[in-house]
Amino acid sequence: MIALILASGIGALTFVNYAPEANKLCLACHNMEPFYRGLSASGHGEVNCHKCHPLTPSVVKELFIQLTESPSPAEIKEEMGPKISMYEVCLTCHKEEDLASLQIHEAHLEMAIEVIGSCDVCHNPHSPSDLDVSCRKCHDEVDAVREHWLFHEEATARLERGDINVCLECHSSTATWEIELSPSCIRGQIEGKNCFDCHEAPLSAPDISLRQCIECHR
Repeated sequence: MIALILASGIGALTFVNYAPEANKLCLACHNMEPFYRGLSASGHGEVNCHKCHPLTPSVVKELFIQLTESPSPAEIKEEMGPKISMYEVCLTCHKEEDLASLQIHEAHLEMAIEVIGSCDVCHNPHSPSDLDVSCRKCHDEVDAVREHWLFHEEATARLERGDINVCLECHSSTATWEIELSPSCIRGQIEGKNCFDCHEAPLSAPDISLRQCIECHR
């Protein structure tokens, strides 16, 4: 009998701690619903919550707070977010070399590791495909718009000096920051045309004021 109880307890603990299906237990607290919903709809949906939130005494304490104080989802995020250093946890599944292969990661990894110590400075781990913060939280929007406004002016000047490949620095599959080309541009490339067989200088300034940074910066 004791062996049966012990086996049942170990089985239940294993299920809660490792099975993704056990994530539904978090819905016992209504304020967990946004986190569960976001996680379930993401690539992390097949991961048990305790992969990132191990059953440590501090987590048990937080569970007690959930039951007794019922904080809102926003309060949970504000209170718990700064306490969790996610970078090492993320590396249990994600390879560091794969992260560094993305240009946007190469530019931000050092900041995430040394300054913040967590990938969630940009990524919401419960919905990792969405950026959790605006790039404009750190980058001045006015300066960014002004800088991009000059890109085509500078490119045209370089083209006039004989730099025929200047357009490819942004508009090509091998560019550091790839700006997607329209189908007509791709067709022109196949036909052996250069950009100015169709486009006339001066080019209109690229306006990024209503665009998401990650449309180009990946």
